[in-house]
Amino acid sequence: SIGLVAPKVRKDLNFSEDFLATSKANIEKAFNAIENGWLNDSSYLVGETMTIADISAYVEIGQLQSIFTNVFNFENYPNINRWLDDMQKVDCHDDIHAALYELGDISEEAPPMEKIINANKKALMVIQEKLANIN
Repeated sequence: SIGLVAPKVRKDLNFSEDFLATSKANIEKAFNAIENGWLNDSSYLVGETMTIADISAYVEIGQLQSIFTNVFNFENYPNINRWLDDMQKVDCHDDIHAALYELGDISEEAPPMEKIINANKKALMVIQEKLANIN
């Protein structure tokens, strides 16, 4: 996902066209494998129960969806779409993803650095509040 998100949030870095094209091709290969392989016959990546594999993959894949950065259209991936919906139901999902909610849609315009900083500060506050409420 670095080839889709980083060029939007890190305008100070110069990503080559070759790098961006390779990233896009790699992500499409990966999504096709997930769509037609792992999620074709099961609810989660390795079966009918969520595992660390799902959580790890969601960190990368989930950030791309329209509720967050909106930099990838999952319309042609119904199994991934279903999985993304299921992963959004995980306890504390919204809290964990506060920075992405705060950052919002970056598909058309890169956010200013101040917005990125504020999104991270907001996420830290949400996590600190959650931790303070743990008995």
